[in-house]
Amino acid sequence: MELASVYGADADTVTGKTPPEGASVFPLKSSPLDNYVFCKQLGVGLTGSVYKAWRRVDVVADTNGDIRTHVAAEVKYVPVAVKVMDKVKILDINETAHVVRESKIMKSVAKHPFIVSMVESFQTKNAM
Repeated sequence: MELASVYGADADTVTGKTPPEGASVFPLKSSPLDNYVFCKQLGVGLTGSVYKAWRRVDVVADTNGDIRTHVAAEVKYVPVAVKVMDKVKILDINETAHVVRESKIMKSVAKHPFIVSMVESFQTKNAM
């Protein structure tokens, strides 16, 4: 379950005026990881790594001016930190309960003003 959370950046990038180099502007793809452009590795841990990345967000304003993230009228990229954990390593050292607990804790404190928020979590074939 990759944990993507908000990561600081300059105002032009957050508003989508300057998408990161190499970013795709095509429709969403089959893997959740395809919506991310990875920039650099920020850290390494026992079961995985944390990366600075850009998350693709498709935005459209309806007639009332509300923002929705379903229909792609405009593509923006927001900076995030992505935690990628290796399933094999987690199972080898029997850390499954800790990973599940970490995800539940991050979801429970998502609205706290002084804690980084978890935007989404998901699994791929090889990573959590």
